[in-house]
Amino acid sequence: MRQLGDRAAGSMQWAESMTKPNTPAFRITRESQKMLLEFLLSCLPIQKPLELDHDPPLAVRQFNPRTGKYKPDANDPNHLFYRTAEDHRVKTNIRGEHGQYSDRTLIKRERRRQKPKKPSHWPKRRFGS
Repeated sequence: MRQLGDRAAGSMQWAESMTKPNTPAFRITRESQKMLLEFLLSCLPIQKPLELDHDPPLAVRQFNPRTGKYKPDANDPNHLFYRTAEDHRVKTNIRGEHGQYSDRTLIKRERRRQKPKKPSHWPKRRFGS
């Protein structure tokens, strides 16, 4: 069996807590999610630092000014992804995942969509010839 080292020692507590008979298996707290994530990241061979990426970008999400929250929430774990710094830069500025638009392009398109349209100034009568 592979040695996990000191970084994963705390995450083994998570595995032990899930096997206790009084702990329901379907209930995972924030702390146990954090411990699991640390454990999984310690097992990955990635040596590059990871950055947290919002997907979709916050500027594209619906914002409720009354509550001050986004929909989906800004810190919703289902919409946060860890990416390497290079992958995050590429997704933000160059192209999105699987050939989609970049985040900057999506934000620009959404701002353009939200702008009020200017009325067209077509002539009301025919030009004389």
